[in-house]
Amino acid sequence: MKKIYTYILLIALVSFVSCKNETSTSSKSQSSNEIEADKVNGQYHGKYIELNPKGAKVKEGYMLKGKKVGVWKYYQNNDLVKAEKYVNDSLQLVLDENDYKYEEKYLKEINSYLAIPKNWKTNLDLSNQNILLTSVKDCENQSSYCPNIVVSYEELGNTQFEDYVIKNVEALTDAIENFKEIEFKESKISRIPSFELKYLSTTNEVDIAGVLIWLEINNKVITFNGNSPKNEISNYRLLFQELGYSITLKQ
Repeated sequence: MKKIYTYILLIALVSFVSCKNETSTSSKSQSSNEIEADKVNGQYHGKYIELNPKGAKVKEGYMLKGKKVGVWKYYQNNDLVKAEKYVNDSLQLVLDENDYKYEEKYLKEINSYLAIPKNWKTNLDLSNQNILLTSVKDCENQSSYCPNIVVSYEELGNTQFEDYVIKNVEALTDAIENFKEIEFKESKISRIPSFELKYLSTTNEVDIAGVLIWLEINNKVITFNGNSPKNEISNYRLLFQELGYSITLKQ
């Protein structure tokens, strides 16, 4: 419980490359699998999906000028069996594939859906009305501080979205001891207006690293905070980004 209160307190303090693509292609590999991907100058670029002859997904990920980047997922009989992280076509990490098996949660306060790992302990029934969801990985045998997610929201009112976010970043820096901004930017990943902050901090004598994502939906600011022990963040940063930008308004 102490861990959960710690990261809830943290969040409470804050109330592709652009290029001309060729036409999307669908081609057959030597194994008769079908590839759905765009090409730029003859190289796969962007989202890449490979399907077997029955139309079931075999693998998916992203290509940057013909090289694997980011998270790649591999399937057998439509079940995710492996997840890996690539940098410039080189395997960097074998990830926990269970973290990438999602279920959708409906957040009625913002009329939106959010993808969340199925096997994480998720709580939607919270006493703080501005906190929409908390989710924690069960890792008691691995670490003294478990990777976790907190999603909250606040009415934007007459404040400009960018001004709101900048003030929140300043509040975090002032209020949290050892809080360090690593990278702060306006994000181009989501079609929804959004900003992203990578940060370092310390809680209960544990060095942590995390990703904060702010999104504006219907004059509300949704704040997604994912963090883990600093020495494990390479395993979770892309996961946090994928989950944070999965927030989708219900139609």
